[in-house]
Amino acid sequence: MSSAVCGSKWPGNVKFRKNTLVLAGDNQMYLRYLAIALKRMGFEVLPAENGREAINLAKIFVISAAILDLKTPVTDGIETLRMIRQDSQTSTMPVIMISAQAKREEIKECTRLGCAEMLTKPVSLDTLHEVLQKNIFPPGGTQRKHFRVLWNREVTIAVRDKSHRLYAENLSERGLYVRKKEPLPVGTVVDVSFPLRGGERFTLKGSVIYARVGIDDIYRIPPGMGIEFKDLTGDDAVTLKDYIAELLDKESAVAPQEKKITQKCFP
Repeated sequence: MSSAVCGSKWPGNVKFRKNTLVLAGDNQMYLRYLAIALKRMGFEVLPAENGREAINLAKIFVISAAILDLKTPVTDGIETLRMIRQDSQTSTMPVIMISAQAKREEIKECTRLGCAEMLTKPVSLDTLHEVLQKNIFPPGGTQRKHFRVLWNREVTIAVRDKSHRLYAENLSERGLYVRKKEPLPVGTVVDVSFPLRGGERFTLKGSVIYARVGIDDIYRIPPGMGIEFKDLTGDDAVTLKDYIAELLDKESAVAPQEKKITQKCFP
């Protein structure tokens, strides 16, 4: 892939840590087309096989926005949007809906549920870029602060009498994603242990809600699994939230030195 910097019709706002989008729909070829375009705009892209998986990804990854097709499998786009809005961890996430031919009542319901935009297929990439810029990079440069953080640390995943020392990609109040060549099956109950301040170990119950094998040339998601924390006590929830908030504060303190505004072009 070319790394040249040049003029582009989608300029700027590519940050040191790329913004990540979730894509979900029933037409995988079309989603791959969108993914290629979005990556060339400077975004990272996570594919979801259905609406439920899109929500699970939003819980464990640092997600900037979701792009949902109305014809999303398992739970359709509207139902997925409704569940996103009902969950306190995802309720403010920008959601862009796309459809080949949306009915008036569907458009009305998406608007009522607070979708950022309803776009018609074939989606204009210029329009899509404009909508993403407006929702991810609001005026004044202030972005919503989620209690999720990029987090490349070693964790221990224990299943019954066997444990695995793995590396995480990120951490949130609801779970984390860990790299593993052969991920555990979805539904597997695990114990997750990792160090907090001063090396103190913190152990939580969890369940595998997302598994990915192999690396796709387009998405380049490392093989691994998303784990959602279960049965958090009030004290555990507060400890975890405070720890992530501290990490976010540290990240914000160095952000002005890390961020770069570049212009990307198609190779």
